Amino acid sequence: MKKFLYSVIVLLSISSCSNNEHTVNEGSSNVRLDIVTDPSYATKSRQTRAGGSTDIARYENSDNYSVKIFSDTKIAYNGLAKDMPLEMEMDLGSYQMQAWLGTDVNAAFDSLYVYGENQFEVTAGISTEAQVSCIPANVRVNVSYDKTLDSYYSDYRISFATSNQTTPIDFAVADSTKDLYFKANKQDDKMLISLQMKNLDGAEIPKIELSQPIRPREFLNIKVTPKLIDVEGGVLAGITININDQTIDKDTTILIPGDMLPKIVQ
Repeated sequence: MKKFLYSVIVLLSISSCSNNEHTVNEGSSNVRLDIVTDPSYATKSRQTRAGGSTDIARYENSDNYSVKIFSDTKIAYNGLAKDMPLEMEMDLGSYQMQAWLGTDVNAAFDSLYVYGENQFEVTAGISTEAQVSCIPANVRVNVSYDKTLDSYYSDYRISFATSNQTTPIDFAVADSTKDLYFKANKQDDKMLISLQMKNLDGAEIPKIELSQPIRPREFLNIKVTPKLIDVEGGVLAGITININDQTIDKDTTILIPGDMLPKIVQ
């Protein structure tokens, strides 16, 4: 009689353990988690200009990203993607998933910020897949200056300001190997571009200002060259600022009044 009793207890215990391994608690459901990264800008590929310090390979690896999954009442996960489980059991309800790499600053040199977010619903009896796609959240800017500017100016530089970065940041000749990154609002944001120059005598020439629409994940490649009248020897008439945002190549020529033209040393 005792042997029979022991057998029943053991069988019931094994059956109970087996069922617990495959059940999901009432009021919860399983969620599969995934992060996709693409740190590229527009049609330009993922390589950074020589001399820039941005490590693109680091941004392509989703393991490096920080992840936060939360609802109105709780945080389901907050940590690195490499430590995040591929599947989680989560309480029913609405959630938001955020993933990012870099620092979200208003403006800084070589400071790429890649971000993504997504909302999803956890429903009873349904296995949910939550995926977030991470792309650059800021505007990337590079400026190159034509060397012939040295024949007319002793100093020249472009400065940038935005609605988020109201104090202008200079982009000097020495910064040409770097990229400057700006936070951009998703709609109706503009960048104020100012060109400051001094002639060969050191006298300042009135500032030239342009307004440029900007949006996240845009790459502005700006080239500054002297505008010469096509006569023998060439005569300086103004400055051409070429802004290429990968979708349109736009030249803006600023004509300089004769009394403001720099003196040329023969």
